[in-house]
Parts: sequence; structure tokens; C-alpha cells
Amino acid sequence: MTASVVTVSGVAGAISVNGAGVPGLALPAVTGAETDWFRNQAALLDPAAHRFYQATSVSPTLPPAGITVAPGGWFLRNSWYLKSDDATAPVRNKFHRNCGEVTPISAGKVLYSNLTNGFAYVCQPELVIASDARYTSDPKGLYYSRLAQLMTLAQKDATTSPGYTPTTLTAPTSGKCMALLVSQFELTWSMLQKGATGLGINLTDEIDDSANWRRTQAMMMPFNISDFDTLVPGTGYGAQNTPPTVTLTYVELPVGW
Repeated sequence: MTASVVTVSGVAGAISVNGAGVPGLALPAVTGAETDWFRNQAALLDPAAHRFYQATSVSPTLPPAGITVAPGGWFLRNSWYLKSDDATAPVRNKFHRNCGEVTPISAGKVLYSNLTNGFAYVCQPELVIASDARYTSDPKGLYYSRLAQLMTLAQKDATTSPGYTPTTLTAPTSGKCMALLVSQFELTWSMLQKGATGLGINLTDEIDDSANWRRTQAMMMPFNISDFDTLVPGTGYGAQNTPPTVTLTYVELPVGW
């Protein structure tokens, strides 16, 4: 018996077997809504689509007048003392501490800070859609190729404990990283920030400033090393002869990501 090889290929609207069209079989065309969805999903994996806004003199700032969400909408990854109504409204703090989840923000919404050092870490898809041709030519392929490439990149672990020197992440050639997992053991909180004393983002939820807990959170959170380069622990106590620790698993993204 001789085995035969059958080659099946296709594009939107047609399927062929061994080069011949097959009547009645067709791949569904990619719709405008589907294109938008894949653009957003690819942007959520892209450090170039992310901005860290702070209500300080550090650029880009979260000014008293607020920032307006662009057409198409944004995604909120992390925030502290954020408000999204009007500047004179009663205090309505929005804390988004879990970097493993994102919250859509509708176009036209205005983001304000309730404190002098409030912040928002957001994904703005329009930043890369306008500047990277791949988001127009093949956003679906871009999204899936990034997921596949993540499985080939060497993972690194950064670890620190209360009382230790905060751990500085390795600076990649591209300047871009992807956080994949935070493992927090008997700590109040853990943060990724710029330097040991700079502003930063919570990596996961917290109970309060004194309650230690064990928390593990998976994520695919891209970031620029120019924004965040240091893993910082809260306070904590050890258990079972193990010191309180936080470990961040991450990868360095390649040039051209």
C-alpha cells in the first residue's frame, strides 16, 4: 500500500485540496469586528501600546484636567486612586491592582487622579495601529505569532524579600519585557516600579497594609523597562521556615516583537 499526501490550503472565501477548488467549502471571511478584536488582543501583548500615567511631574502625566480615552477605547491594567467621572465629583476611587486582568474603558471617558501621586497603566491600541503595519495587514496572525513566540523565549525569575535590596530586572536589548507570573508568599503587597523608590504598579490584589497573604497570579503583561525595572516587596513574616518572598517570572521580548 502506498500512502498518499493530501494538501489542504485556503484563504477567506475558498478552500483547495491538492490545488483544486472544492465546491461548497469556504473559510469564513474576517469581519471588521473580528479585525478590531485581534488588533486589540495583539496590542495587549505589545509594550509599545502601553503608557504609565502619573499625577506627578514625570512624563507622561495624569494632569488635573484629566486624559480623554481615544476613539476605539483603551484597556486599564492597573490604577491607584483613579477617578473617571469629572474633576469636581465626590471621591470615587478606582483601584485596579490585579495585572492579570484588564478592564475596557469606553471612548470619551476622562481619567483623573484623586491624589497627587495617583496613576493609571493603560493599553492604548491606537498607538500601534497607526504606526505598525502588521496591525493592518494581518492582526490575527500577529496575535497568534506572539503567543507562539512566547513559548520559545527563555523565562527569568526575579525574587526579593522584605528587608532585602529590591531586585533590579535585567535590561533587555529591546527594552521590552513580558510579565507572566507573580508568586507572593506571606507578603502584604508586591510592586513593579521604576527604581527602588519610584512610582510603580501593584502586581496583584492586597487585603490591607498589614495583612500578609499568599497569592499567585498568572498574567501576560507587557512593559517597557524604562517604566518599570525593579521588583519591590511589602512587609511580611515567614512561615514553615520559609521567609516572605515575591517572585516575578518574566521574559525579555526580542527586537521586532
